[in-house]
Amino acid sequence: MIFQKIDQQQQNIERDLRHKRRIAQLEANRIGRQLAEVGEQHRREQLEHWEPGNDVLPAEEQYKDRAKQGRIERAIIRTCQEDQQGFKQGGREEGLLF
Repeated sequence: MIFQKIDQQQQNIERDLRHKRRIAQLEANRIGRQLAEVGEQHRREQLEHWEPGNDVLPAEEQYKDRAKQGRIERAIIRTCQEDQQGFKQGGREEGLLF
């Protein structure tokens, strides 16, 4: 009898925790959507003030451009390193020249 009560209490606690976790997840999702909306609104406001003839982009767009340029540069460096590694490993032995 005691074990049944303990088991029932444990099941109730687990059900309550699942419910609370679900509510917390829904709230986190709602907050995330609100933050995304605010971020998008901020981006639109920055772009409204940007003059098309001006090469200087708003700060967020400049950051995205620099990040994109950095990814491109890293990809180029990685490709060159892979080419050099392939040349060192097999190019000379097989008589291939790059």
